[in-house]
Amino acid sequence: MLKQYILIFALSFIFYSQNLFADFVYDDRPAILENDDVLSKTSWNEMLFENDFWGNPIKNPGSHKSWRPLTTATFRIQMKIHGKNPFWFHLFNILLHSLNACLVAVLAKKLKLNEASTFCGLLFALHPINTEAVCSIVGRSDLLATCFVLLGLISEKDPLIFSILGLLSKETSIILLPLVISKQFLTNGKKEVRYVLPVLPKNTAQCNYDLTISEKLPTKQLQYLFYLSFLLYFRLSINNFESPKFSKSDNSIAYEPSIICRFLTFLYLPLFHFMLIVFPKTLCFDWQIQTIRSFSDFRIYASLLFYISILIIFKKFKSLRFLLIILCSPHIISSNIFSYVGFVAAERILYLPTVAFAIILAKIITAKGNSNRNWIIFVILSIYGSRTIDRIGEWKNETELFKSALLISPVRANANLGHIFAMNGNNIEARKHYLEALKLRPTMADVWYNLAILTSSSDRNSSIRYYHQAIKNRANFPAAHLNLGLLYSNPTTALKHLEICQNSKSEASKNYRNQQKIRAKCAYNSARINRKLQNFEKSIENLEKAIEIQPGIWELSPMIWNLLGDSWTEIGDYEKAEKYFELSMRIDPLRVNSLVNWAKIRIRQNRTNEANQLFGKALELEPNSSDVLYNIGWSSQKMGDFNRSISYYQEALKTNPNHFETLETYANLLQKLGNYSESEKYFAKIVEIHPDAASSWTNYGAILHLNRKYEKALKMYEKGLEIEPENRICQQNRRKLLRILK
Repeated sequence: MLKQYILIFALSFIFYSQNLFADFVYDDRPAILENDDVLSKTSWNEMLFENDFWGNPIKNPGSHKSWRPLTTATFRIQMKIHGKNPFWFHLFNILLHSLNACLVAVLAKKLKLNEASTFCGLLFALHPINTEAVCSIVGRSDLLATCFVLLGLISEKDPLIFSILGLLSKETSIILLPLVISKQFLTNGKKEVRYVLPVLPKNTAQCNYDLTISEKLPTKQLQYLFYLSFLLYFRLSINNFESPKFSKSDNSIAYEPSIICRFLTFLYLPLFHFMLIVFPKTLCFDWQIQTIRSFSDFRIYASLLFYISILIIFKKFKSLRFLLIILCSPHIISSNIFSYVGFVAAERILYLPTVAFAIILAKIITAKGNSNRNWIIFVILSIYGSRTIDRIGEWKNETELFKSALLISPVRANANLGHIFAMNGNNIEARKHYLEALKLRPTMADVWYNLAILTSSSDRNSSIRYYHQAIKNRANFPAAHLNLGLLYSNPTTALKHLEICQNSKSEASKNYRNQQKIRAKCAYNSARINRKLQNFEKSIENLEKAIEIQPGIWELSPMIWNLLGDSWTEIGDYEKAEKYFELSMRIDPLRVNSLVNWAKIRIRQNRTNEANQLFGKALELEPNSSDVLYNIGWSSQKMGDFNRSISYYQEALKTNPNHFETLETYANLLQKLGNYSESEKYFAKIVEIHPDAASSWTNYGAILHLNRKYEKALKMYEKGLEIEPENRICQQNRRKLLRILK
């Protein structure tokens, strides 16, 4: 008997051993590598009771509502021990799958399939449909859930503990108690129960009579139903008694306006999944099923025939009834009947039903009178095993996985391949796959967004256009607004997008924590722009909002405290300014920006010597920093030392010829000093660097105006008004110039 289980375990492990050296793939990235619960950035209490499987608050409207704390805990512990090494994560999955294969053999024996139990375990171990659950580390939830369901079915004791452990692994384990109840009803039949009843005869002498009656015992079943009700209530309370809300890209059929088309398509899905188990030649990481829209569609009649066949088998073959329940019942939860789920069809949900399929097939093949059963078993294991080896190879990295799906799910495959090539720096291939995905489905906001990122450094205008396409197809897209805010030179337009971003509702997002970080970054960048526009009160307001949105990300970041100190300095509240600079310096004592800003406070306080010492220390740390050189020049200008100021501005521009603050301040200083011809050169450079800002054209027009280049100045004013028609300075300067020209 032990040899049998060693054989099953060893063969399963050997087949999947090539997956030990695979990468984190597909859903592993958001569920493990980017999950704050797994990375120990949240408390255990948050992970166990407040967050969903993806690390977002489960009570938020946008949550997936998938609560699997036991699975997440295994990821968290492994991440703490092994770090981001996929080897150990894959090893855990493979060992767990091999154990499950042995448990399938044990269950087969419990169901009186002694001779075929080894075949049952091997068939389950080598079945290709199980590769997704085993090779994708996220599939561990299915492995754990199935393990506890099998233990509950095998165990002769109370299955409640296995139901609880299974429920903590994945929602589908809720079917364990109904399976146990079904098993008892179908296998126990009627029991004779002996009662001893006191009877008082006519002669008043008390005698005892034995009375044997035949009846069903519902006590245990009622107890299990009570357990089931309690577990259902508890699990729904975790969800705040709310169903998850999925986007059209997650479950397109759920958004089909026709009830009949929806119903007929969902009716077909169990047959589609059954065909995947029986004939797993074609497999895909992300199935997309076409909606049934006509009664001429053969899938309607194939589905009806499938259901009729199941009913006939259930009625005629009593020995298969319990196995049919195992085969079908897990599918009920993901059938979209009670609540829409985040997929249309998926291989990972077939891990538990494959247990039943393996036992049913073994039962049929090893039936009495089948003399060729050994050959049939060998052929079936060979066919399934060879396909499993191929499929495990396709799961070794994301490139191979997505390439394998190009003919089956071309939209998702191309979109994902584009992202992988972009991450690896192959922009040509990335662009090709993004455009192919958009040609097939032009409404994919994420693909437009990724294409915009890809082109942002090479083609700024196209990038802006792509971001707008992303927003057009998804109204609530904070990341797109953030990047537009960073791309636009025009501060008014940039602030508009950043305001939309920071005021968006994160609770409706499926990636709440990441959305919060994006909103906080939008608020921070709004503060930076408002600081440049000298809107210091607004800058402080933005910074306080950034801290309110995501306090955690600023705790160890001196940038925000530095900017707060700088804004309070400009307002004139030096006490508050120093408090924030001290906080910044406490985090990073060698922070150059903090030293520079502290020096600027000392300049305003007429403590010149201290200011120069701080500037000197900043220069020691970063002698070639254009920011430091610019600020020393600015401080010298404030103190009226224009020659020293000009010297430092020139040094800053040698270090970085495109340093905007230096160009702008130096150009204005030269204009103030009456050096109009030299000033014109720098204003021309500013236009070249920031052509989208109306102020660039206005200032350039003004210096041309002073240099009596009237025709050219008029063109600059008109350019500025094209960008910002309400720009009053530009309007006034243009009117003055028109009067001169007349």
